[in-house]
Amino acid sequence: MSTAPELQRPVLWRNISFHLLWTSTFASGFGDRMAMLVAMAMLGYGATGADNSSIQAVINFFFFLPYLIWSPMAGWLTDRLPRKWVLLAADQSRGVILLCALLLAPSAGVIVPEGERWLVWMLMLGLGIMAATFVPARLSVVPSVVGMKLITRANGAVVSMGVIGNLFGLLLGASLVEHSLEQAIYVGAACYIISGLFWVFLRMPWEKKRTLGLDARHGPFYAFKEIGDGLRYAWQKRVVRVLVLMSAVVWGGTAVYVPAVAALNVELYGQQIGTYGPLLGMVGLGMLLGAIGLAVCNPIRGLEVLMVGGFFLLALCLGLQAVVPVLALGMVLSFGVGLSGALLMVPLHTLLQRVSANHVRGRVFGAKELVGEVGMVVISLMVWQMPRTDALMRPLMIGLAFLYIAVGIYGVKRYIMTGPTGTRTLNVVWRVIRLVSEGMHQLDVRGRGNMPRTGPALLVANHTAGTDPMLIQSAVQRKVRWMMANEYMFPALNFIWRRMQPIGVARTGRDATAARQAIAALRNGDAVAVFPEGRINRDREPLQEFSAGVGLIALRSGAPVVPIWIEGTPRGKVLGAYLRFSRSRVRFGEPFVVDPNMKPAEAAELMRQKVADLGVWDAEISEAATHQTSAMG
Repeated sequence: MSTAPELQRPVLWRNISFHLLWTSTFASGFGDRMAMLVAMAMLGYGATGADNSSIQAVINFFFFLPYLIWSPMAGWLTDRLPRKWVLLAADQSRGVILLCALLLAPSAGVIVPEGERWLVWMLMLGLGIMAATFVPARLSVVPSVVGMKLITRANGAVVSMGVIGNLFGLLLGASLVEHSLEQAIYVGAACYIISGLFWVFLRMPWEKKRTLGLDARHGPFYAFKEIGDGLRYAWQKRVVRVLVLMSAVVWGGTAVYVPAVAALNVELYGQQIGTYGPLLGMVGLGMLLGAIGLAVCNPIRGLEVLMVGGFFLLALCLGLQAVVPVLALGMVLSFGVGLSGALLMVPLHTLLQRVSANHVRGRVFGAKELVGEVGMVVISLMVWQMPRTDALMRPLMIGLAFLYIAVGIYGVKRYIMTGPTGTRTLNVVWRVIRLVSEGMHQLDVRGRGNMPRTGPALLVANHTAGTDPMLIQSAVQRKVRWMMANEYMFPALNFIWRRMQPIGVARTGRDATAARQAIAALRNGDAVAVFPEGRINRDREPLQEFSAGVGLIALRSGAPVVPIWIEGTPRGKVLGAYLRFSRSRVRFGEPFVVDPNMKPAEAAELMRQKVADLGVWDAEISEAATHQTSAMG
């Protein structure tokens, strides 16, 4: 028996190209941090009388300035050329450019003389040009390497390894720079050059067709037309535009935070460059753990909830770090900043990759880099040029915290409270349970199109765990009225029950009132869900006899019946199951209408058979997929 492609579970760790991707990303992050620390040492960071935030700002300015100028062209090249060769060229060029720093190192001491510091700036500018080429190509290539089913997991893993590279670069690089500037330069350049060779072996099985080549027949200005087309695509597609603008808000804040930490390290904590690395290293550690968590959970939907939560957490950490003069707490808050960054950047990249067409994806990420780095470059320029900016960093951090609170509030009102359920409260609940279902329970939904989007629908399902209602509701883009036992309608949740309008069922016997309410709701065009087994079937099989009452409801209402099979849910008590991880599956069968000439018991048995058939099909498919996976191994 063959396995349908959409039902196969791809395995990320067996994808060799994915390992090449994260390995090179790790090396890139390590090399970038090493290069920046080398530049900081050359410009006199931590020396007596040095304006430390200004030093960090000027490095950021020249490193990120090319993103404003070159990113659109880099995005176009990413769409027009084989992406792995773009990545190879960018990495090799960065290695050569960093080696040029050896020519700038003074023969005595580390600090470059005032009149020659522009050479350090040009070094960072060259590295920035290659980084602006590298980033759109790397972000564009991820879906082609792993496919869309594992895109969040892959992004989380790639971000994790990039952060680990940055973390190692900060922690080892700071000590290495203090010990030997020359050795630091060699190590950073080797990371770029050696890992860049990995791109030669990259394979992209999910690459979709796109036009390659630089055709001179189109004329010299054809590239600018296509770049303009990409920018218009990014602006006119609303979801892309919003994500790009959010990226700008995040990266603009980075332009404040990084030099602010440089200032806090010296002015507030009384430390030198040896502590600056660990402070930013805690940011990397927080981002690392957050990205690993997202990679493990691999949520596909509900990412907007993570992003809004990330803005609020980021605001809290920034505000506290600006006012608390304790190094240990500053380390913890730096960790929180990094964790917030993971909650923002991994979903942002995932959503952009999902909503952008492959043939224009490079230009979309070029536009993201262009817009995202505007704030970085402008703010870095201001911090660099303003005299004695260290004293301004704390007020700027507090202002940034209030900005993120405002963005979070906007996100809640615009993207969390809106949705298909009819009320703001239920939309919030729906989005949260969708994220929990995708993350904690790895929900796999099949036959989603069989669920009617409007009109009456009677949902009948087997009952395996307390999570069953959550799993079904998260897969359905409309409000479902549940028939549930009265004892589970806890008074503390009355504000939810008033909006969900569940139909209470007494377990003492036949409940004619509940049946009448269900029939009335269906005649009113609502979706009503019921577990006709009447209890959780912990043994999972065989499927228990369905109550004749559900047959009566189907006959009297005339509503289409949607059979549902649930499998893989966590064991445990009703509420305890919500706290356990699982790999749950929900399959929607084709809707059918019960023959009005049937008796209620006959209708109930027909429904039971339809649900049971879905379970048999699910078991056969799972067994075939297991055999196929074993054969591949």
